[in-house]
Order: sequence, then structure tokens, then C-alpha cells
Amino acid sequence: MTLTIIWRAVFAPLAVSALLIIAAAPALQAGEKSGFSDMQRQEIEGLVREYLLKNPGILREMMRALESSETRERATALSEAMAKNADAIYRAPGDIVLGNPKGDVTLVEFFDYNCGFCKRALGDLQTLLKTDKNLRVIIKEYPILSAGSFEAAKVSLAAAKQGNYMKFHTALLSARGQADGKKALKLAAKLGLDMKRLKADMKTPETMASLASVQNLAQKLGINGTPAYIIDDAIIPGAVGIGSLRRQIAKIRKTGCKYC
Repeated sequence: MTLTIIWRAVFAPLAVSALLIIAAAPALQAGEKSGFSDMQRQEIEGLVREYLLKNPGILREMMRALESSETRERATALSEAMAKNADAIYRAPGDIVLGNPKGDVTLVEFFDYNCGFCKRALGDLQTLLKTDKNLRVIIKEYPILSAGSFEAAKVSLAAAKQGNYMKFHTALLSARGQADGKKALKLAAKLGLDMKRLKADMKTPETMASLASVQNLAQKLGINGTPAYIIDDAIIPGAVGIGSLRRQIAKIRKTGCKYC
């Protein structure tokens, strides 16, 4: 059974009923205030129902108006959230900053080391960093897929304190299989990092606070998947490809940043 058939068979009647109730509500309220009897209110309901069923276009208009109102409300809420959290997005203490620190546009990426789409999108980030010398990039460790992701993220943040973050980041994202703390530590040792210092940095309040702040920020912005990008005031969910990212970057360069 197709989604269209399911909608028509199950959800459409429910939607119509709900709209009928909404449409009849003012009349029923007026009836209550005017002291209409139960029979009179039933007659009003019947008249409203009959009119709407004969004029289904009104129901479609009501549905469109409702959807439009909800879209506007979501857009307004997101705009307010972006404004309130601009510093946390673009200027958070301990942010991992790549590319040009003084770039004219900032690209923010939320990612998880166990996200298959993040692995595929790694090449897009590498190409942007190589070809766009005026781009600032912020990496947000957002380990939401597993406990292994969380442990790997702790190792990653600790590795960042020893410099050359991108080398570690690329190696772990490119590794086969599930990422976890054990695999991340093994990779860090292979790359020649100071393991004693790294293990100590993994446990610092700063590392835990960084992960918690990203989780909190993502919740405020409604980001519940990876990868997710932010370019100025636009949230771009998913591995959309380098073309889409470049177009958005070019757009912001033309109009100017509000927040980044």
C-alpha cells in the first residue's frame, strides 16, 4: 500500500474531522453563550459539516494556512535560537578551528565518528580547506550514535591539544569499522601523540564541558543528526555535497555575515 493510499484511507478522514471541529468551534461557542439547546447545537454542527463537505476547497485552504503558520513559527523560533546562541556556535571557548582563523565566512560542522555520512563528507571538508583560503571552519564533536562515539570524541578533543587535529580526525574518520575509545587511543599512539598527556586531557573538566556544551547547543538548534552544517544563519542537515556548501558560502560572502 502506497503512502498516498494510507493517507487517504487513514489520516485524511481524521484531518477532515479535526478541521470540521475547528471550523464549527466559533459557532458552537456562540451557541453556548446564547443558550442554544443540544438539538440546536447539533443542527449548527450539521449545517457546518454539510457546507464544508460541499465546498472541500475550504478544507484545503485551512490545511495550507495551518501548514504555512507552522512553517513561519518554526522559522521564527530558529531565527531567535540562532541569534541567542551565536557566540556558542561561532566563538565558543575550546572550539576546534581549521582553515583561516580570520576567514570572512565560517563553516560549522557537527559530526560523529561513527556516522557513515560524515565519513563520506570528509572529502568535501578536505577540499574546501584546500581550495578556499578565506574559509574558517569550526568542528563540533557531537557523539550521539553510541557510547563508543563518546569515548572517541574524548580522545579527539585531547588529541587536538597536541596540534595537527586534522591528521587525527582524518585518520579516525577514514578507519574501517566502529570507532570507540580503544581504537582512537591506538590510532593516537600510532600517530606519535604523547599518550600520558592525552589520557590526562581526556578526563579534564574542560573536555567534558566541551562535549556537554555541544550537546546542549544542538538541542537548542534542533540538530538531531550528523553531519549538520551551519553557515551564518542557515542550518544545513545531511551530507549535501560540496556544491551545496560552496553555493551557501558564496551567498554569505555576497550578502555578508550576520553572526559568523
